[in-house]
Amino acid sequence: MPAPSPMLTSDTSLGSATPFTDRGSHHLFVRLSNAIAHYTSSDLLCWHEEPVALELDVEANLENLTSPCSVVAHGDSFYLFYSQNNAIHLAVSSDLRAWAPRSAEPILQSNGLFYLDTPFADPSVFYHAEEGLWWMLFSGRVPNQPLQRSGCVGLAKSADLMRWQFCSPLWMSGTEPYCHAPNLVEMSRGRWHLYYRHRQLKHRLANTARGPFRQPPGSTLISEMAGGGTRPLHVSDSWLVFPYAGAAVPAAEHASTVLATPRQLRLELDGSLSELPSPLHVESWQRTGAPIELLLGCRQLLGRWEQPEPYVHASTGQSGGCLMIPQLHGDFHAGLALSVDSPDTRIHLLMRVDDELRGGLQLTIEPRQQLLSLRAVDADDLLPPQAVRWTPMPANRPIMLDLVAYGAFVDIFVNGRLSLCGRLSSPPTGKVAVEFIGGTGKIELGPAFQLPINR
Repeated sequence: MPAPSPMLTSDTSLGSATPFTDRGSHHLFVRLSNAIAHYTSSDLLCWHEEPVALELDVEANLENLTSPCSVVAHGDSFYLFYSQNNAIHLAVSSDLRAWAPRSAEPILQSNGLFYLDTPFADPSVFYHAEEGLWWMLFSGRVPNQPLQRSGCVGLAKSADLMRWQFCSPLWMSGTEPYCHAPNLVEMSRGRWHLYYRHRQLKHRLANTARGPFRQPPGSTLISEMAGGGTRPLHVSDSWLVFPYAGAAVPAAEHASTVLATPRQLRLELDGSLSELPSPLHVESWQRTGAPIELLLGCRQLLGRWEQPEPYVHASTGQSGGCLMIPQLHGDFHAGLALSVDSPDTRIHLLMRVDDELRGGLQLTIEPRQQLLSLRAVDADDLLPPQAVRWTPMPANRPIMLDLVAYGAFVDIFVNGRLSLCGRLSSPPTGKVAVEFIGGTGKIELGPAFQLPINR
């Protein structure tokens, strides 16, 4: 039996993934440029590639990767809603494997009254038990508004999944040109979570499915680099999402051949959502991956360093210092705790860099500004960030990092609350280094494991 990979891989470009579970069998329907792929698993860890679920009547276009589909069960059949050419289409199956389009005509398309013709995409269908109706959310725009402020989460309702009636938008902020890949989920009783993608995956909260929606603390989730648009899967009291790593450096290389690290969404008391690496996958990696010994081998590149404890390294020079951890290379999962003596000390976490600190990705942590930014490193050090996040960094508390590195992709989870996802344009072979700038700091090395490979 193959060891579980941290990410689902393919020989083609993978887009938005839609999870679905039926009688203990897990399915992922993954958008390709001109088709919908199908994968199955019994444990959410090892995935088997099935025949393509649907070939789509669209021109092969990498922009299609961002448009998710939606799968529901009703009676003895399964219904797969998908968008093509700015219209919603429907395919039906009796076994989740053989799918037939219901018609060559769309099941729903704009009439220009409630919503504009484009964009009209990204269906998300679920049953609203209180109303006894099926709801479909979609990405749309309303008429009679400036185009750059007309983006909305559209809404249609149906009693039978076949005939749909438009309703007024579920959400419209009046500040956005689009609201891609919307989803609405009641994650706990009386807490409806709406999220959609505009630059980042944005999150809103309401007490009812119809709203009104408010902005909770920490209202952005998975960065655009890791894509949004995946409806969470409820498994054993946990909510799991399977984001795709859809952006790249340079931007022209938009395609991805992997899905990013599966995430668990955790509900917090203040209504916010935290994202952390799926505990199911982390436990499996630790069980099946080879441990990486970090006690010896770290190299001091800059500044003065001491080792007060076996797995602790302290930078003692007031101007800072840089420590390389060459054992962390290849595909791995590792934990680090970083502390600074002053919030004005900046931290660089360098991943996939060579001995001269060239190439790779750099996470910059600025405790005073509570700012995190991740970017690729070039010779001139001028590339813009791939991801930017803000998070509280309380004084006198270490910053806890979970690192997942897989080929050219890097996922960095911070304090069990949020993540940043980065990608290099080609698979690198570099190492990890930590740098303190303008002050002293401390590194505590946690458990580390080589990730099992199933490419």
